[in-house]
This record gives sequence, structure tokens and C-alpha cells, in this order.
Amino acid sequence: MTATIFDLHASVLADYRDFVQSFLQIADDRARAFVDQAFDDQALWPQPLVQLSPAYALDDTVDDLARAGAIHQLAAALFRTAQGDPFR
Repeated sequence: MTATIFDLHASVLADYRDFVQSFLQIADDRARAFVDQAFDDQALWPQPLVQLSPAYALDDTVDDLARAGAIHQLAAALFRTAQGDPFR
């Protein structure tokens, strides 16, 4: 399974939740339930913001970089589009 940016976001939030909860010791059951619900609803942090980068001038492909010795040949083989084209 390939991890996505959304998987990373969920993982970071889970780690942050664990970190924050490690400082909380709420004795009152109702208050603890309220705080737990806020964690479950992810009400304590904003939703992820995903933006596209502006267009940049195209440069060498990973194949060009591998031929020039700037990166390993295996890296050039791995960094490809879904269609198999080399990334720039």
C-alpha cells in the first residue's frame, strides 16, 4: 500500500493527540468525555491545507541526472510518473 499525504496527516495528528493526552489527567468523567470527543472530532486543530505549487521552469529529468552522475541510477528508475515517464 502506498502512503499518501493524507496518511501522513492522520499519522501526525495521532502522534500529536498522544502527545497532548499524555499531559491530561481529567478526573471528572463528563469533562474527560467532552475532551475525548473533541479529540475524536479533531476539533482541536485545523483540517489539512493542500495547495499546488506554481509552475516552475522544467529542468533535467532524473534520467539526465543519473547519466551525469548527480543521482544514482536506481533513483532515476524509481522516480517516475504513473505512466513511467521520468520526473524532472
